Amino acid sequence: MNDDEYAPWSRRTFLPPLLTYVLCGLCGLVFFLQMKDGGGVTGNLAFPGFVDGYRIMGGEYWGLITCFFLHGDLLHIAFNVYWLYRLGTALEPYIGWKYFIIFWVVGTAVGSVVELAIAGTTGIGASGFVYALFGLIWIGGKKDDYLARIVDSQVVTIFIIWLFLCIGLTWAGMWDIANGAHVGGVAFGCLCGYAFIEQENRWIKIGAVVLTLLVFEPLVYAPWLEEWRMAHAYSSVEQ
Repeated sequence: MNDDEYAPWSRRTFLPPLLTYVLCGLCGLVFFLQMKDGGGVTGNLAFPGFVDGYRIMGGEYWGLITCFFLHGDLLHIAFNVYWLYRLGTALEPYIGWKYFIIFWVVGTAVGSVVELAIAGTTGIGASGFVYALFGLIWIGGKKDDYLARIVDSQVVTIFIIWLFLCIGLTWAGMWDIANGAHVGGVAFGCLCGYAFIEQENRWIKIGAVVLTLLVFEPLVYAPWLEEWRMAHAYSSVEQ
């Protein structure tokens, strides 16, 4: 079987992966604005796309998405944009741009919520969604040869090693990494790959949607987080 027969657009769409290009471009543009004039990530723009945990718990939920475009340094954005481009340009034509938008919004939000529930903040960067891409393609590849060729055993090894290495480096106090976003992203991606590609069973799909909705529960009730308690107390005072 030749390569063309593996191409997703031969079965799904003839459109190029424009959304992936846009997401990569916006990450690069925002990073440039962050770094211009030597301001750094906490300088010039003062994280206009970053919403702290207190404000998110208070209802500014858009911060779950905008943190995607912010990065801490050149290595951070280079790693994320490389994998976003490599995996996104392969998956977007395969599932179509409409489903890709949904997958990006929900996958990014899931990673942000998991990190928020653990650390009281969303963290920054596209890596939560990158891990969602990896998870979906990895599990979907068990049924589809095209996806299996994108995430082969070498890519699986890289992502798994990096996942646990980041956890270890954070635990050792060497780096401050949003590991919750990584874990939440890969779990969401694997769930989608299993429910919507490998199984394609209606009830499994419904179950996947329900499980995903449950992930957002900390936005409503998270008494273990100071940010939630502060937002809840302020809301009570206003009322």
